[in-house]
Amino acid sequence: MGGMTAGILLGGVSLHYLDFPRTFVLLGALMLLLLVLTWRLPRTRGRRIPLLHYGRDFLSRPVLFFVTWLFLFTMHWGAEGTSLGLFLTTGLGLTPLGMGLYLAGEFSLVALTAYLYGRFWAGRLSPRGFLTLALATSGLGHILMTYPHLVWSFLWRGVHGLGDGLIMMETYTTIARLFKVERIGGHAGLITLTTTLGTLTGSLVFGPLGAAWGYHLPLVVSGLTSLALIPLAYIGLKE
Repeated sequence: MGGMTAGILLGGVSLHYLDFPRTFVLLGALMLLLLVLTWRLPRTRGRRIPLLHYGRDFLSRPVLFFVTWLFLFTMHWGAEGTSLGLFLTTGLGLTPLGMGLYLAGEFSLVALTAYLYGRFWAGRLSPRGFLTLALATSGLGHILMTYPHLVWSFLWRGVHGLGDGLIMMETYTTIARLFKVERIGGHAGLITLTTTLGTLTGSLVFGPLGAAWGYHLPLVVSGLTSLALIPLAYIGLKE
């Protein structure tokens, strides 16, 4: 998240002084420079495990419930990908530099939340209380940030970032609890596939919605979806 914070801030600065083509060329050059560092990566050896073991782990009821819940939650990332930038430019009138500052502020809060969760909060709240706090802040922040006043919107975007940071950390710790460590790499990949499909589905649903009814509406609807996941989380934790 620290890398995303720095990247989106530098991206906004670059778009302010350059244009899109030169910004992408610059980013591509930075990616190529990373090749120089790969020779220092340690050699690791994989371990062959039958695919049946992965299927048996992944098709259990707790895992299926978790991935369904996570799929529905990450649909709001599709709403952000298709509508957030357009809302910031049309609804708040932000320039690329202003967008970089706005979103870097949010991502810095996500990063700070992740650190504070691991350092101070982990295990101090009941699972139900934790998920209620995370989903409520994420959902309400997404809805209320659409009011077209810059300070108001930025404050509620920060609240949303707090909720997203908590959900991200809960996702990592849930993976650690649900799967055996010798197969956790493959299962983490399947969880990443789930979040990617959630983002893809959200993009296909919310992109046309924003184009037809305004770029604020996908953010409001996806925020309501996050709030609707609170009772679903209670049902899953009860079982």
